[in-house]
Amino acid sequence: MSEKTVLPCEDCESDSSKDYENKKTMPASPAEHRRYPRLYHLAVLVTVAAIIIWFDWYHRAARLQRSVLVPVSTSELQQLAQPKLQYDKCTSVVTSKARHFEYNITTGGSAPIQWHFQESSPPLAWWNFRGKVAVLRGDKSQSSDIEVRLVIKSDDESEIDNIILNSSEAALNLYYAYTEPRQTCTEVHVMILLRPWPRRSLDILDVRTQLLDVTINEHLNWEVGNLIAHSSQGTLLYQNSVADEPLVTHNVSVSSWRGDVLGLFPANGNLDVKNDYGHVDFRLVHYNEYFELESIKVSTMNGHIHIDTALESWPRRPLNHTSMITSDYGNINGLLPHGSTTFLSTESSIEVKVKTFGTFNPYDPNDFRTVTREGTNHVHLLEPDPESIDGYYSPFLNMTSHHVANLAKLVVRYPDSWYGTIDAGIFLGPLDFRSKKLHKVERGNGYIKATRGKHGESTFNAWVDDGEMDIQIGDI
Repeated sequence: MSEKTVLPCEDCESDSSKDYENKKTMPASPAEHRRYPRLYHLAVLVTVAAIIIWFDWYHRAARLQRSVLVPVSTSELQQLAQPKLQYDKCTSVVTSKARHFEYNITTGGSAPIQWHFQESSPPLAWWNFRGKVAVLRGDKSQSSDIEVRLVIKSDDESEIDNIILNSSEAALNLYYAYTEPRQTCTEVHVMILLRPWPRRSLDILDVRTQLLDVTINEHLNWEVGNLIAHSSQGTLLYQNSVADEPLVTHNVSVSSWRGDVLGLFPANGNLDVKNDYGHVDFRLVHYNEYFELESIKVSTMNGHIHIDTALESWPRRPLNHTSMITSDYGNINGLLPHGSTTFLSTESSIEVKVKTFGTFNPYDPNDFRTVTREGTNHVHLLEPDPESIDGYYSPFLNMTSHHVANLAKLVVRYPDSWYGTIDAGIFLGPLDFRSKKLHKVERGNGYIKATRGKHGESTFNAWVDDGEMDIQIGDI
């Protein structure tokens, strides 16, 4: 690692009850506040918390509106206009500074080959500090495998020196020395440039920030075993589209606390996306015949989850990956590829289409489950393409399905090639069930049991506590 000096860049009826009610509506006196200090303090804290939560929601909604992906047809992936991260730049700049670091990848040892970037500023520093980190394709002629260029700008000359940088052989740490809220603005732009040729490999590429947005760009022409990207409060954008010389990743772990996670993610290896209060919106892209998807795991607390799949670019062969998509209170929607297991769970609504593929063996694991509490839930399984089952087995001859909802409307659509036993019921509310090719039918108030076809061994179970159930299996 070496450091070079670079010039700064520009850039809530009786009389007694009435008296009681009147007393309840009278404002509390200071003496009553003194008699019940804990209740008074609790009310103040609840009010402050409500203001903070509203501000947090407003801030995130504004960020999502600025950076949401625009839906396009999958055939246009190659020309897809990538969203840009629009962090609020400083309105006026009076001083700037640039830094430059260089790193080379060392191979041959037994230790994992890795490189790390970390921005660990105090969370409250967002008042004064902002910016982004971008992993970009470098130039073939650059002298090192990884170059890091930083541009620091501020409207206060004394703030420039509050950016503290510590560099080691395979890591760069950035820290903003925040002391107290001030009417100042400091921004930093970090460019991590990967030399595209000769092509390099890393076991671990780790980029973590507290406040800064993070972008992983395309055309990087590197191979990474484990890509880790985290931004606590910033937006995270992964732009790995169909492209020549892509960034090939085997395991991707992306996480945020209150920022949004957006982009185009490769369907290879294990994909793990975690978010607490932000939204997740991404598209799965399969652009290499050697890609082998193993697992998709997406989880949020309050944030919505939207996943799209570029099916035109997917291979017509069996898949055996597992998918677990869960949210505590957010909606789940999109188009998902089904492998051996698909599990969707939320307290809110689900609206998904699920594309199926053939199976290698008729008794391979084949499990599909949804669990919801409230809302309107639409689940639509799609037929596999003929090429996907040519020489293989239909996924609908041995599928285990469970759809459970508490206070919700459940709408389920299965294709005509599904055959097996059916057991569906609702405790309170109407049941609308439609299908053909049925025998051994038992029907009553709020339930139906039947067998569809003669050769399938699939099982279909659905239950709603209170709401509506609308199920159709096959063509009507």
